[in-house]
Amino acid sequence: MFISIQVVNIINLKNYEASFFSLLVNLFFLIVVLTKLEYLKIDVLNKYIDTTLKIMIFIFFLNFIAYLGVEEGFIYRYVIAPMSFLGSYFIFLLLKKESI
Repeated sequence: MFISIQVVNIINLKNYEASFFSLLVNLFFLIVVLTKLEYLKIDVLNKYIDTTLKIMIFIFFLNFIAYLGVEEGFIYRYVIAPMSFLGSYFIFLLLKKESI
């Protein structure tokens, strides 16, 4: 979902630099998750996967807290914030997965 939002922002030239950087980071996180789930086989990433997943948990949890504090915007507080919390929870479960 976040990757598609960034692509739309880049196409519309809305906050182009930040959207492009965010797109690259999100694609990297997607590759790490797919590698951990063993859909991709990238041996170079194996030693960095756990650290990257811990960073992702921190970012998602920080987003959760930030979105709860948004004064305006029903969607941010009641849709995006719970999605960020669930994202951090599922990444935590993925981190506890023993295979790799």
